[in-house]
Amino acid sequence: MNTYLQHRINKGALFVESKETASYLVHATYQASTQLFSVSYILPEARLLRHRKWEIQHWDIDQVTDKLYAAYSPEDYVQVKPLHFEELKKYRISLEMLYLQLTNELLPQAAIEQQWVIRENHCFQRVILDHIFQRAWYEVLPKSSKAAYKRLDNYSLGKAIFTAYQVYRKQGVPIEQLQSQSLHYRNKHRTDARDVYNNYINQK
Repeated sequence: MNTYLQHRINKGALFVESKETASYLVHATYQASTQLFSVSYILPEARLLRHRKWEIQHWDIDQVTDKLYAAYSPEDYVQVKPLHFEELKKYRISLEMLYLQLTNELLPQAAIEQQWVIRENHCFQRVILDHIFQRAWYEVLPKSSKAAYKRLDNYSLGKAIFTAYQVYRKQGVPIEQLQSQSLHYRNKHRTDARDVYNNYINQK
């Protein structure tokens, strides 16, 4: 299922729960061992990321329509389906706007209020992209004059959004660990200036 989800998000995906309005699918994973299906999605006219989880009893992909049906009870199911071609541009813009809102506004604001180890928007973008690729992002993305997020495919952008939201909500990897991990990828482990000063004082 995860292979399908990655492919579908890259092509543009809608998420539908029962008779609710179809939403843009941002990120989704399925754990076969627990049968847990997790989705993150946004309404087309909003920038609020929503999350839901279900224990799936049965799932199936319609080969003709390329729709995924995931049943969480004998009568109830959710589905993921292709996005109409004319909405693809709007889908991409919505993902980019949400990513920029998180990294340019919400995370820097939270960092100032809670005194995190990093505060600048470009720092959050660096640690998030390094984390989703598990290496320095510029080793993965093709060289271009475009901003890094512009070079992400839809699935990677959705994964970056999900990671950024977890950081904001303090539900994922701690920001200190993400920063340390990012510096490690870039061979930039440096002793904090205060530690250098303290070591100097203690040696006198």
